Amino acid sequence: MGDSRTEGFQLYSGLTEGTYFCAVGATVQTVMDKKTQEGPSGLETILDALSRGSYGKIYIMLGIKLGWYRTEEFTKQYAKVIARIREDHPEAVIAIQSLPPVSAKQDAKRSYVKNERIVLFNGLLKELAAEESCVFLDVASAVTDENGTLPTELTTDGVHLNTTGCKKWLEYLREHPV
Repeated sequence: MGDSRTEGFQLYSGLTEGTYFCAVGATVQTVMDKKTQEGPSGLETILDALSRGSYGKIYIMLGIKLGWYRTEEFTKQYAKVIARIREDHPEAVIAIQSLPPVSAKQDAKRSYVKNERIVLFNGLLKELAAEESCVFLDVASAVTDENGTLPTELTTDGVHLNTTGCKKWLEYLREHPV
């Protein structure tokens, strides 16, 4: 479950197993209230679409839209997403994936999508995973260079991973099975 980065993973990682619930621009808020998934009765939210299936493991990567000014609101909303998933899938293992960094060029822009904030939010996600008894997967470590940025050879635009980047993400998941 995730945003455009998860959509890219679906398209470019080579992993053909699993069911993907993702939408460009998805956030911890919009997965609950924005209808982006085609369902039996028309469009529905990501969480409503997810609720109709049976899953033993659910991987989440949400948060690159870091326009949240108050970190406590972000973590509260993320906890609500987890609670909803647990309500629908009480036996499922929930894995929270860290957010990969952005490229140095993207980081230099005057944007809220900056590596300093990504590191901050990844720390919050790790804490939240522990508090909520979820697995935390440090996907960022697989695609971060020595400067803490996303190498240009792993990205299409400084934010999204290309095929090589998605394959590194997949390799990390395979090396850290849930």
